[in-house]
Amino acid sequence: MASNTKKIYALKAAANKGKTATLLALYALLIDKKRFPNAKATRHFGEKEIIATIENVNGHTVGLSSYGDPDNTWDKLDYYFGDGKCDIIFCACRTRGITVDEVNRLAKKCGYEVKFVKKDTEESAAKQENVNKAQAEGLLDYVRK
Repeated sequence: MASNTKKIYALKAAANKGKTATLLALYALLIDKKRFPNAKATRHFGEKEIIATIENVNGHTVGLSSYGDPDNTWDKLDYYFGDGKCDIIFCACRTRGITVDEVNRLAKKCGYEVKFVKKDTEESAAKQENVNKAQAEGLLDYVRK
C-alpha cells in the first residue's frame, strides 16, 4: 500500500450476484504459495461462506469475510476484525442499508478507510464464474500496492 492507512474493500452488490464466489476465489489466490510463499492462513470457519485471516501477504495481514447478509454482517466483522489488527479487509455487503452501515461502523471503530467496490456481474451463469475469478485477480492488486 502506498500509505500506512488501513483499508476495507467492500464488494458491493445485491444478493446472489457472486460476492461470495469472488471472495472465495480471492482467498485461494491469497493462500497460493507460488504467489505468497510466506502466507499463513487461519480460516475461522465456513466452506460455502468464509471468514479468514491471512498473515504475511506482501507484508500485510489480510482479513476476508464473505458474510454480507443483513442479519450477520456486524457480528462477524466485529468479532473477527474488530481489534483492528488487519491491514486490509475484503468483505461483502449489499448495495445499501444495514450492511453498508456496518462496514462503515467497523471502519470508524478501527480507523479504516473504506472503498466500496462494485461487483462485476454477468447474466449467464457460465460467464459469471469467469467474471468472479477475474474480479478476484483485480482485488488482489490492492494487496500488491
